[in-house]
Amino acid sequence: TWRCITGIAVGMGLVICPIFCAELSPRRMRGALTSFNELFINVGIPLAYLVGLLLRGSSRDDWRWMLGSGSIPALALFFATMFLPESPSWLLKHGQQDRARIVVENLVHPSESPNVRATTVKLTLQEMREDMKAHASMASWSEMLFTPDNRPALLVGVGFAAFQQLIGLDSLIFYSVYSLTHYGVSETTALQVTLVMGLLKLLFTIITTQLVDVSGIGRRWPLLVGAGGCVLGMFIMA
Repeated sequence: TWRCITGIAVGMGLVICPIFCAELSPRRMRGALTSFNELFINVGIPLAYLVGLLLRGSSRDDWRWMLGSGSIPALALFFATMFLPESPSWLLKHGQQDRARIVVENLVHPSESPNVRATTVKLTLQEMREDMKAHASMASWSEMLFTPDNRPALLVGVGFAAFQQLIGLDSLIFYSVYSLTHYGVSETTALQVTLVMGLLKLLFTIITTQLVDVSGIGRRWPLLVGAGGCVLGMFIMA
């Protein structure tokens, strides 16, 4: 039961956080800020492995401490979220113009001159209104699902999401310690291996972010290299 509740909470966070970042950020910074969500997820994974490694052998019920330690960042997130404002886009959508302006003004660095602040706020709110108009003219669910011209893009999007799960990568991450100990590796060594795996995942997330956002090589080549790496890795493990 508690695992289901945790899964629902994590799933909601994974959906809401990038949406909130996108609605809070100006257009020119939107891609970079939403990518931070994925980056910090991959920061948290090796940190969780490190905590597990440090708590290993701390008591007879060390696994309880490993699970319980996750409540600390959860509580920090809960209390920090209470101080977050609604996103400016949401406020504009619900006709709260003044509150949206205040939120955007708080995002501008206080060292900027009054003219720069006023111009930045005006342009940011204008961009958000334009995005809302563009979103209002987007295709409906029926048009997206049943219009022939939309099917290639729909298949690509759904395919990426589906195959990322079907390859079983998350299962390997979640059950890596169990799998390694099942084949005779000590639990301490298994935790060390998973920590290294988490650090490598973080490293390549940073590299890929830089390649996509800075070098300008686009999205296709990183996807091809990543897919090829998944095929090779699965083949070796099989």
